Amino acid sequence: MSRYNPLPRILCFDDFESPCLTGTIYLYPDDVDALWEALKNHAEVIQALQNTYYGLREFAVKDCNGYILSFGQGGLDPLP
Repeated sequence: MSRYNPLPRILCFDDFESPCLTGTIYLYPDDVDALWEALKNHAEVIQALQNTYYGLREFAVKDCNGYILSFGQGGLDPLP
């Protein structure tokens, strides 16, 4: 029986000098809280898990290649 592993498979390149993209990569997992628990101690945290005024629960990390990955889950009521 296999268990779901929320950690993404990320390739790191030894000869990689810097990111080729200026911006943030947005990903929308089914369970952002579980992913946060799995990643928070294994990546450079750019933004801790939080509820946003626009109704998203999200966090952001920097991956081993220098890219900023933002993970969010909707369904919250936007703040007034």
